[in-house]
Amino acid sequence: MRSMPAIRLLILGLGLSMMLSVLVGCDGEVPEIGAHDIDFNLDAREEGGLTVSWNEREEVSYSLIFGKDEGIVDDPANYATYDGEMVAGVNSPHELEGLESGWTYYVVLEVSYANGEHYPETASAIPSTESERLAGRYVIIRSEGGADGGIVKDVETDLQWMRCSLGQTWDGDTCTEEADWYDHSSAMNEAEEFNEAGGYSGHSDWRVPTREELRTLVYCSSGEPSYFNDSGSRCSGNYDRPAIYHEAFPNTPTSVFWSASPYAGLSDYAWRVSFYHGGDSRWRKSSTSRVRLVRGGQ
Repeated sequence: MRSMPAIRLLILGLGLSMMLSVLVGCDGEVPEIGAHDIDFNLDAREEGGLTVSWNEREEVSYSLIFGKDEGIVDDPANYATYDGEMVAGVNSPHELEGLESGWTYYVVLEVSYANGEHYPETASAIPSTESERLAGRYVIIRSEGGADGGIVKDVETDLQWMRCSLGQTWDGDTCTEEADWYDHSSAMNEAEEFNEAGGYSGHSDWRVPTREELRTLVYCSSGEPSYFNDSGSRCSGNYDRPAIYHEAFPNTPTSVFWSASPYAGLSDYAWRVSFYHGGDSRWRKSSTSRVRLVRGGQ
């Protein structure tokens, strides 16, 4: 009896990214191109968990294998070895429930059919509930073997931030040691060297944030002019310093931080944000400021 070719959708990477690969049947035939156009979508639900959806066909069967161990990707048949789970006979859309907030999950979608096509596609999502988010928007990212809890994802901007400034160390609970000072050129070089040395928590695409990105971190506890104040104007009223959400970014210096954005009017100036008062300003690149790295966006 001829075995059926299978398509596996691998949802992997930090927070989940998807990749599709075709496995050819034992007779060596390649599935007919154009038979099955799968449009994958992966969404984090407000109440927690993930929704996986795709274009399904009646003559095709689907199964999902998922867990937090990357070994599932290379060896889905032995998913139980990696503390994974399997759900057979699923339909689109399918809800993955009971997932722990902020963890990386690896998922394999087994698609069995006679002929079909595939497109490599990617997506990412991190399960969380609104009640579990810090200030309603920050998800603490956790991963096995990574810097557990040392990164937060802002669900409003989709950016991932290091919770500690450069020079500080995440000890699993807070940021220890003193943040370092850099002139602007040194800050940009330090980010590049940081990635070349291996980066952080399995990622080597960290960078100095833009002016606009850095301003999204400003938090005015007084609510004046707003709680999350990305306008570039200073906080007012009776607010806590530093002007950042302390639980998400513990032990942040009450200081100025560099952005990667140059000042258009003067080539030897760049923008920075002060977490003493929450405002931004242009400043000479030769002066020194602190640095917090980000990934994603752009």
